[in-house]
Amino acid sequence: MAQYMSDPVLFHGLILSQLMRRKAFNFKPGPGEANALSLCHSEVLHGIHRRFDDPLESCSDINIFSVQILAFHSAMRTDVAGSMPSQGPLDSLRGLNIYAARLDSVAIHFEGLRRMIEIRGGLANILLPGLASTIT
Repeated sequence: MAQYMSDPVLFHGLILSQLMRRKAFNFKPGPGEANALSLCHSEVLHGIHRRFDDPLESCSDINIFSVQILAFHSAMRTDVAGSMPSQGPLDSLRGLNIYAARLDSVAIHFEGLRRMIEIRGGLANILLPGLASTIT
């Protein structure tokens, strides 16, 4: 358990998981819970992306676990606006549709998870206890 709690990205990911479960079971949100949810989601995203710059960390067990958390919990997020931004007269350029609009984050995270596992050489090469079994 210490390994899970000593990594700041995974720590925020585990808190994100619990907050999303509370939401899924319709628990009454506590004060600041929506802010905590957004903060944890942001910390996990930024942490994963920072690790992608390091070849040794990019497909580490901890980073794979963090991406798995995003993949399974992104579908439950309702705190992100769903409408596309208006571009006014520049609508035909569709720049915001490409760069600033919401993409299907669930599909993106699952595809990223699949590729990370592929780069590692398959589930058999994941050493973090319990991680491979939760992915299958």
